[in-house]
Amino acid sequence: MYVSGNAIAAHPRRQLVAPQGFTNRDFSVVIATHNRRHLLARAIISALAQDIGAPEVVVVDDASSDGTARYVTTAFPDVRFHRMEHQGGPGPCRNTGIELATGQWVVILDDDDELRPDALRTIATRLSAFAELGRYPVFKFRRTDGVLTVPFQLSRVPDLLSKERRGEFVSVWNRAQSLALKCRYPEHRLGAEAPLWIELADRFGLPTWADCIGIMHRDAGQWLLRLQTDIPDARDRAEIQDSILRLLLPHQADPRVAAVIAERLLISGLYWLMAGERRRALQRAWMLRRRNPRGAAKLVVAAGLPRGVIVRRFRARRDREDLTSAPPVETGWS
Repeated sequence: MYVSGNAIAAHPRRQLVAPQGFTNRDFSVVIATHNRRHLLARAIISALAQDIGAPEVVVVDDASSDGTARYVTTAFPDVRFHRMEHQGGPGPCRNTGIELATGQWVVILDDDDELRPDALRTIATRLSAFAELGRYPVFKFRRTDGVLTVPFQLSRVPDLLSKERRGEFVSVWNRAQSLALKCRYPEHRLGAEAPLWIELADRFGLPTWADCIGIMHRDAGQWLLRLQTDIPDARDRAEIQDSILRLLLPHQADPRVAAVIAERLLISGLYWLMAGERRRALQRAWMLRRRNPRGAAKLVVAAGLPRGVIVRRFRARRDREDLTSAPPVETGWS
């Protein structure tokens, strides 16, 4: 059963006043989607049903084949809709959505999640009291699966890898600033946003609040990081790990960063082995030898095994633990 925008009119909310200097029209909510017509209404309605009034909502369809275009344009005629010609992943969709948006503040919402009714009011309240709005391209607010143990943190690279800040956060982009600085999501079909957040934390810091504005759901059914995609995409995933390593190595003096570098070297080596690149895997083992001698030894031994054996052992390990969980940085749509 699909819900339309009429559901919002049938259950009107008492509209509240936004903090001084903000209105609902200052916000755009960008939703990237691919073949999730059955879930999309929840995200759209949550964006439109904000207690300070409906913002602009921009849905960018990543070349879906399930009738998403017809559904959105029919059920939600007030929503701006754009369809990508070719499937490229969440990054290109979100970049396009930010470019199409007209609001000063662009909220990125996953198509299988929803915003709390007070999300925009909470954002406006925090931003209105923040002294350096023009300095930062993006701001972060907690999602239900995110953890921040302090009310506010200007997150730097080591903070992204700490126990105090972990899980997923909702991104709120200063549209003009992000476009001027050319801050963009990775043009990668796998999502892989961790390098973006590490780079921005290094360049600017990520202003992050513990206020929860987003609700995560786990009923999507198809995740970018599912095991089924690990083997065919092994080369791409290895390159993503290496890009994370390049960004983390300048910060390796911090123990929190050093521990994650060791984990990422091992994961990179495993992906290179599954991609059939034993030489690169052995290079990662050499880099790992002092950080994690046991892990380095395992990589060396694995490099001598047939690829089929490596894949089977990798699958078994993925059944026990999530090899994509470190560092605990937002990674992309689920």
